[in-house]
Amino acid sequence: MTDPAEQATRSKIILGWIYWGLYQTLASFVMVIGWLALLLPAACHAWHDRPSRTVHYPGTVAAWDPIFTAMTGGVAGCALGLILGGGWAIALALLGAISGAVGLWDNEEDGVTGSKAYRAAHDKLPLWLIAYIWSAWRNSDNDFRFLPLAFLVIDAKQIVVDAGTTRTVIAHGWRQYVLYHPKWLPVVLRAGWLINPDAASGDYAWPVAGIL
Repeated sequence: MTDPAEQATRSKIILGWIYWGLYQTLASFVMVIGWLALLLPAACHAWHDRPSRTVHYPGTVAAWDPIFTAMTGGVAGCALGLILGGGWAIALALLGAISGAVGLWDNEEDGVTGSKAYRAAHDKLPLWLIAYIWSAWRNSDNDFRFLPLAFLVIDAKQIVVDAGTTRTVIAHGWRQYVLYHPKWLPVVLRAGWLINPDAASGDYAWPVAGIL
């Protein structure tokens, strides 16, 4: 007979993965729209300094102009929707406009022009191109991670680690991080919340997918 507490934990983890899937799907659309939407704002240097919107990264950051990016985001989303066909145009136009208006392409940690180290490493490029590459490609839809329930401040006491070829980390009972690294694979596949097995309390985590 299945333990009720174990069943409840399993159900929460399943719901967590459903949330992760929805997050990654929506973030992927916002990312692709941003490839086109941020070209004109970047070329026009349409960013300004403002206070960071999260206590996790205090200070002042460079952010896209919300009106400008809402307009270019709506046009880019509509264009992508017309390519996909069907009823996508209106839905993606709204998604693009909302993304620009609320600043999903902003970056509360380093600003839209990139970190000092990144700018120094690419100092031969014009600043508008650095801003575009950083915001549209290098750290696309960065502020998406601050959606409700996505961003996680880790409590190390609530981390459970299962090591092996597939390493599983669970934090706070329902956010799971899976690292898969068989001997024949030169890279590590990862999915879930970015929770290091040796994470310390106060570290941050958010939904990720890809390779290490």
